[in-house]
Amino acid sequence: EQFLIGGYIDRGLNQIRTMLADLGMSVPGSPRAALLPLLWRCARLRWRGLHFTSRTADQVDPDTLLCVDACWSAATGLLLVDMISAVAISPRHLLVALDAGEPYRPAGAMALESMARAAYPSGRALSRRLVEQSKELAKSVGQPHAIGVSRLADAMIAISLGQWKNALTLSEDALAFLRDQCVGVTWELNMAQNVVIWAL
Repeated sequence: EQFLIGGYIDRGLNQIRTMLADLGMSVPGSPRAALLPLLWRCARLRWRGLHFTSRTADQVDPDTLLCVDACWSAATGLLLVDMISAVAISPRHLLVALDAGEPYRPAGAMALESMARAAYPSGRALSRRLVEQSKELAKSVGQPHAIGVSRLADAMIAISLGQWKNALTLSEDALAFLRDQCVGVTWELNMAQNVVIWAL
């Protein structure tokens, strides 16, 4: 994740591919290769729904949590480098986060998936539902990172709809919150700054 967001693209892609392969997953090699897994996971997500059984982190198998966190790193790291691969990984990330049930992780996964869905007109209703549930869940968990990411997702959705003034307000709010309340959130701060600029 750090290699990718730091601009070391080839090194980051190699690391991501190796890491996911160790976990029995893969990064699609091309947009065409990403399409079928993307459609399948979106269908699974629609069938499964967004419900989950809440568990504490120590009630979840550590390998499962590692899998969720690896998907987060892959999706966020690839988002500005290889959007198709990132969008293909995002629904898998949400599926494993929901199955794990540790609330902080589904909150972040819902926010990330809402950003991915907002890019497509057919996905905007689900995108809105995802971001609203993400914000509600993040607030109930009280985890600043989840709250900041859900606010950032709200701003990204406003951008995708061309709601420039609303996007500017939301992105400035997300940027201030992430900067003041969180640490180690380079990607999130970069994204929030980008959304501010896009809105302007």
